[in-house]
Amino acid sequence: MEIANLEEKIVFVEQPFAKRVIYQDDNIVTFVLNFKPGQALPSHTHYDSTVIILVQTGAGELTADDRTVTIQPGSIISLKGNEKLSVKNTSQENLTLYVNMAPRPADNRYNADIG
Repeated sequence: MEIANLEEKIVFVEQPFAKRVIYQDDNIVTFVLNFKPGQALPSHTHYDSTVIILVQTGAGELTADDRTVTIQPGSIISLKGNEKLSVKNTSQENLTLYVNMAPRPADNRYNADIG
């Protein structure tokens, strides 16, 4: 068993955004993405992984392929790996997303902290 403190993973940096890994093994990676107002995650895909996102705090816009939706606390978004994903914090508050990806991507840039 492992225990992590989510509050310790919620940090904000000047650019581009902060990502903190909570847990990972051969099958899954779990992390938080933290965006200050105006910060964004560029469009990308996760290929073979399914992505589940829970909005913890804040609000913004999430785009999957050509569909843009407003996200807010409690929003849960599920994406197939081949969908192009981008996120932008369009609010005046900090935005935190809790993310699970399975299977864990082989490309280690998806499995590492940022910022």
